[in-house]
Amino acid sequence: MRIKCLVTQCFVFGAFLCSCHAQPKSDTIKPYKRRKEAICLNHSKDFFNIQPKAAMKALITMLQEEGYIVDNFSEELGFLTAIKQQPDEAALDEKADFSTLELSVQVLPQNEGSLVKINFMGKSFDHVGMVTSLAPMHEEDVYNAFFGKLSKQLNIAKPTKETPNQS
Repeated sequence: MRIKCLVTQCFVFGAFLCSCHAQPKSDTIKPYKRRKEAICLNHSKDFFNIQPKAAMKALITMLQEEGYIVDNFSEELGFLTAIKQQPDEAALDEKADFSTLELSVQVLPQNEGSLVKINFMGKSFDHVGMVTSLAPMHEEDVYNAFFGKLSKQLNIAKPTKETPNQS
């Protein structure tokens, strides 16, 4: 009986503590949501008349040409991750032995094409392989360069009509 009373008191006290927690003001959350949405818009591009399978194939080709190693891939989900070692001068942390640029990409079917979403992450490592710094990339020029290269690869990958020689 005493244990039951003690459990009930703990439950009531816990409920009291939870009810005292103040909810954040909605005006403090809205600017964060807007900023996050604006960043996410820069990280995606719609490719009209390019089917997801063709976009994924061009994406893998482009990443391999750029020196990335594709380490996770799911054609069914339209998702991949890749990694590339960065030169020493591009290290995020001066104490780092080496740095990598990692990315995750999702290719989604869109009305009459594909939507490609991407996120870049920079990582620096010390001499024993421990992460010394981790930084998401938000620079617009990184994403513009990526989508420019992908657009170029998609134009190369498009089949062209060959006309037979009439000699």
